[in-house]
Amino acid sequence: MKPIAFKVYTDGMTVRINLMEDEKEAHTSFEIYRSDGVSRQREESGAIEVIPGIQASSNTGGTLRHLRLTKESFTLTTFPGVSDQTTISHAIAVIPKEPIKEPESEKKP
Repeated sequence: MKPIAFKVYTDGMTVRINLMEDEKEAHTSFEIYRSDGVSRQREESGAIEVIPGIQASSNTGGTLRHLRLTKESFTLTTFPGVSDQTTISHAIAVIPKEPIKEPESEKKP
C-alpha cells in the first residue's frame, strides 16, 4: 500500500479535502456542523477527552459522509444510500521527507 497525500483547507464554514494521485486531482467538500472539538478515548485509561477539532458532513448523490478532523488525523465515514455497508477511512498527519508536488491548478501565476 502506497501513501496518499491529502491537503485540507477550510474557511470556517466548509472543509475541502484535495487528493492528488497519479497526476489527477479530486476533491470533496464538507459543511462544518461542529467546531468545538471532537471526542477520543485515551489508550492508557480508557477515559473520554475532548480535543480541538471539527466535525463536518456531506450528502452528495445519496451518499452521506461524516468527517472528523483534528490536527493529528482525520476519519471519514461513508454511508452509501443503497448499500448496507459502511466504509471508514482513517488517515494520520505526517511530515513528508520531500516537499509534495503542488498540482498545476493550485499554482499562482
